[in-house]
Amino acid sequence: MNEEPGSGAPRRGEVRSADGTTIGYQRVGAGPAVVLLHGAGQTVSDAAGPLARFRTLTCEILLLGGSRSARNLTASLDGLSQVLPDAKRTVLHGAGHTAPDNSHQPERVAAELHRFFAA
Repeated sequence: MNEEPGSGAPRRGEVRSADGTTIGYQRVGAGPAVVLLHGAGQTVSDAAGPLARFRTLTCEILLLGGSRSARNLTASLDGLSQVLPDAKRTVLHGAGHTAPDNSHQPERVAAELHRFFAA
């Protein structure tokens, strides 16, 4: 369903990036945009080079990962933190990438997101 802005209902849609990747979105509420990027495969595979394209981002950025996450995911966050020196990097110690690795503790992720957005 694609509702009109201001109706109170979520507005969903898709856009296509320059490289042809389809990106789904949900528009809810008012205020500045918040983008949550979860494990984008192309970003992970390109961690050694093309991340420089993100240098132009001027919004506040949280790079959140777990200390038990796969090396390729950690490498992606490491690469992004070099390209985005003003980004906040947070590591959840003892956490992995998936809920079973984290003993079903989504509140840890939620707490970090709350801290970031409340700042």
